[in-house]
Amino acid sequence: MSIITETNEHYVRAKKIAKCGDFEEIFNALNNEGLFDVCLDITKSEFDNFFKEMEFEPGDMMWKVLTILNLYDRATLEHSLRTFAITKDIATKSLRGPHEENIVLSDYLHEANLSLRELLLASLGHDIGKTKLPVEILHNSLTNEEMNKVLIDMIRRKENEEEIAIKLGFSISDLNNKTGDEIIARIYERGMRPVNIVPLSEAFPESKYPGLISDLKSNGFNFNLSIKETAKIHESEGQKYSKNLANQL
Repeated sequence: MSIITETNEHYVRAKKIAKCGDFEEIFNALNNEGLFDVCLDITKSEFDNFFKEMEFEPGDMMWKVLTILNLYDRATLEHSLRTFAITKDIATKSLRGPHEENIVLSDYLHEANLSLRELLLASLGHDIGKTKLPVEILHNSLTNEEMNKVLIDMIRRKENEEEIAIKLGFSISDLNNKTGDEIIARIYERGMRPVNIVPLSEAFPESKYPGLISDLKSNGFNFNLSIKETAKIHESEGQKYSKNLANQL
């Protein structure tokens, strides 16, 4: 029997499938191509001790969810494990109540029709909607200064100027007469950042990110959405998948 490693051809294929897309489609593709067994073994070999120490068994379905997160982006999986550990600690720790009594939060979960296990499983799977986003967007290295420059350049080229003017509360003529520093100051005054305004097409031009753009196109992304709006997609996707998974976990 061959040793299973992350260079295994099946594992490499699985990572390609999980790179970016609808969670259910990724799940079904891995199932249909018979790739879960190889990938599950790798995930379990790395994290089984973690769950033993936490005295928690995720169950078959959650192991598959964690495996998809591991294939998609290791940092996202590690974040989910940290969230789980913090949630378990807070929910089971004895806290001092308002009248000096000891309170354990997990004792009150039934009031929300929720068990401790359900809460902990939710903490593990809360980021499954992120698979909809390319990792390059999730962990983009654009600095605030670079984003400011992109936005000002857009305005000077009169790209999306009407939409930008509305967001900033300017007339178009005011927008065109403002200095770059004045525009950036106005953005922050209104509790926004350039990521709230700059669309994907400007932040990630095809000339610099050809692979990313093709991934986005294949997943039906709207290139007029801002980076912030795009990032929020994972929240709605996560809620949708969580509801579907709740009956299977």
